[in-house]
Amino acid sequence: MVIVDTIGYVGGALLSVQLFPQIHKVIQTKSSKDLSFQFLGLNIMGLLCMTIYGVLNNDTPLYIPAIISLSNTIILFGSAWYYHEKTETVVI
Repeated sequence: MVIVDTIGYVGGALLSVQLFPQIHKVIQTKSSKDLSFQFLGLNIMGLLCMTIYGVLNNDTPLYIPAIISLSNTIILFGSAWYYHEKTETVVI
């Protein structure tokens, strides 16, 4: 069982850090024009479901990385929304 948990934690760690480069790029360039808000929204909903499932089943290798990934996705969504609103041009 230790090997299975280790695989779960390693996979979870990789998924937890996958958005770091994207978050950094959005903040650095102050642009989110190429990000899909639909993707981010679906990702948030899926990770929220995974987190709830993992907590209810006491599946630590699932819910700890899911919480971290959910937090990262929410940060990316918020940053993308902020920079999208700042760069949005309104033509009347």
